[in-house]
Amino acid sequence: STGSALTIKFFSDGTITKPGFVYNWTCESSGVGIAENAIRQVTVYPNPAQNKFKIDFLNLNNPSYILSDLLGEKVLFSEHYSSNTEIDISQLAKGTYLLELYDNGVIISVEKLICN
Repeated sequence: STGSALTIKFFSDGTITKPGFVYNWTCESSGVGIAENAIRQVTVYPNPAQNKFKIDFLNLNNPSYILSDLLGEKVLFSEHYSSNTEIDISQLAKGTYLLELYDNGVIISVEKLICN
């Protein structure tokens, strides 16, 4: 999909002596993990942010978010969010946070947000 990356690392146990490999790959949606984000467009800005930031999106039905510190503690959340609404972060300590974005309760993206 556009904007996504998947890294696969292969390690040898030394039993294969010829170069190259054959790998069959199947990717299916199981409803667990991060949902496909090919059609959805999400923008978080400004980043780094000082006192507030916005989340803009297209094609989300029931968006929500959780902002957590790097220890996993929730510092802000919204069960219903409208695109382009300012989110006040003026009370947060400077640092790096993780912004989890959801649609209909399914996580669609995790973004790093830097608060200055």
